[in-house]
Amino acid sequence: MKKIITSIVVMLFFIGFSQEKKIKEANEAYEKLGYMNAVSIYIEVDKNGYGSPDIYKKIADSYYFNANYIEANKWYQKLIKSSEIVDYECYYRYAQTLKTVPDIEKSNYYLALFSKLKEADSRAKEYDDNTQYLKQIKTDNGRYEISTLNINSNYSDYGVFEYKERIIFTSTREHNRVKIDSWTNQPFSGLYVSTLGKLNRFSSPEFFLNSSFFSSNESTAVITKDGQTLYFTRNNFNRKKNKKNSKDEVSLKIYSAKLHNGNWTDVQELPFNSDDYNCAHPALSSDEKFLYFSSNMPGTLGQSDLFRVAVLPNNTFGVPENLGAEINTEARETFPFLSSDNELYFASNGHLGLGGLDVFVSKINNDDTFSKPFNIGNPINSAFDDFSYSINAQSHIGYFSSNRPGGKGSDDIYKFFEKKSLMEETEKLFVGKVVDALFGFPVENVVVTLFDDAKTIIDKTTTNSTGEFFFKNNYRNKGWYVRYDHEVYETKEDYYRNKLKSNSDLITTMLPKEVKLQDGLDLAKFFSIQNIYFDLDKSEINDKAEKQIAILLYVMQKNPDIKLEIKSHTDSRASKSYNLELSNKRALETSNWLVKNGIDSSRISSKGYGESRLVNHCSDGVKCSEEEHQMNRRSEFIVIGN
Repeated sequence: MKKIITSIVVMLFFIGFSQEKKIKEANEAYEKLGYMNAVSIYIEVDKNGYGSPDIYKKIADSYYFNANYIEANKWYQKLIKSSEIVDYECYYRYAQTLKTVPDIEKSNYYLALFSKLKEADSRAKEYDDNTQYLKQIKTDNGRYEISTLNINSNYSDYGVFEYKERIIFTSTREHNRVKIDSWTNQPFSGLYVSTLGKLNRFSSPEFFLNSSFFSSNESTAVITKDGQTLYFTRNNFNRKKNKKNSKDEVSLKIYSAKLHNGNWTDVQELPFNSDDYNCAHPALSSDEKFLYFSSNMPGTLGQSDLFRVAVLPNNTFGVPENLGAEINTEARETFPFLSSDNELYFASNGHLGLGGLDVFVSKINNDDTFSKPFNIGNPINSAFDDFSYSINAQSHIGYFSSNRPGGKGSDDIYKFFEKKSLMEETEKLFVGKVVDALFGFPVENVVVTLFDDAKTIIDKTTTNSTGEFFFKNNYRNKGWYVRYDHEVYETKEDYYRNKLKSNSDLITTMLPKEVKLQDGLDLAKFFSIQNIYFDLDKSEINDKAEKQIAILLYVMQKNPDIKLEIKSHTDSRASKSYNLELSNKRALETSNWLVKNGIDSSRISSKGYGESRLVNHCSDGVKCSEEEHQMNRRSEFIVIGN
């Protein structure tokens, strides 16, 4: 019996050692960006019972980085269920993958959770400002007619540049010099060219560059108007070998080439490239004075940002400049394209979208600044990756790429015809904003109803967290009523004699309701005011809380006989004595704010209750989300002595 037990122990030791060896091998592949090689090993380890939150995260991220959002969704879900501590970025990525399942309600939950946990993140702020964003971009706006191309392969095809009657594009299709890229588990990409023929069909693709090596990636080309200079993306290459940096990675670089006797020669690396970061996907401004590109060079705000660099004489360049926080987020911005109408199109998974990469457009203003990016919506965008958008402003014909279901390969090229310009589309938006008449802050959740002249309901919407609302302004009638309803505010109605004005700076003000207040009434509940939530371990009144207390200030000013008891509560984290002290500070801080704004201190009493009156199950030692804990960090306002 002793020998049997010893044998089992030895066997288990060798099994465990074998799994550790496999995990080490997978980690090395993962760190070298060989994501799909790593995934196959990680999954085998998990099947053998040696899975862990770290392994689940790496599997999920590997699929996410390869735009396989359905598989990524499964592993992010497994990660979140298996660990109390999750990287906040995983909540964001999980929310993105949920759109492909689809589970929009759950996606919004995790976006809201992410926005609470990372309030300073631009993506969190954008979501907080427009939680109803899907209503504006999900409906097919009728701008485009879309068709697929006959040259799509079973692999990845993307990145079209239109040049005369030909298109130059990127493909990982099989050829006689196949070598596999460990990131994607597909052949290395190369540049191909195809000519548009009869019946809107393209000729069989041919290699575009004779200098292609096919042992590294080559992609996304752009040619100057005179046809003499080519810019394109290629892996860091030196003497026909991939050149690795200090992290054992092969970076992407932008190269130029010159046309001599019908061949592209004199291939040179552009001077702002580096072995230590990526530069990719070049695009020229319409006047060809600037080269736009994507990079993660120093100064990048997120995973990859859009930059531009001045194109100077004699194949020289200025200093690259980041396009700034209006365009770039903490996530990924890539695949820029500049139209002759001075519009910047790009792909992003950081701005609010339908899922994965979405295509956005920003107008370049006369002062060289950029307008707020506009999601061009369905049908160009989907719950999957949609990118590499380009358009001929004269013919209104363009191309984009997508890995949406129904395609031939992992990425397919789609052709489109733009039936209505972007300006025509944006002019069809009737935009308004509702603010508090006394304090000027935006009012959220106002029900805005549009009636025609006969008082028939035509449309209905709700204001977002910035007080804004949107109607599709495709109504031809004259004479409109717009009614504004809110539980806390007096109903208001406006009348427009003529057609609704597009893109107006319409601001509507609303006054709080006047009511008789009874003892024991909780003003926060009565006026549908959110409890005054505090940041973790803080007692200061933040901007969001101040806007809520301002309504109570008005109520006390209009009702000089009422008194308030302020009750402040904490969550269960930290000791009970500490939480009691913190809640007393929070109650006093709220009271002081009202006194500072003109309320007599004799009308206010305050008391902290610490964690003694939790509203949910999140007591000491109970696993809870940040959102659940925040429900317990609150203040209440009870009418007394009226």
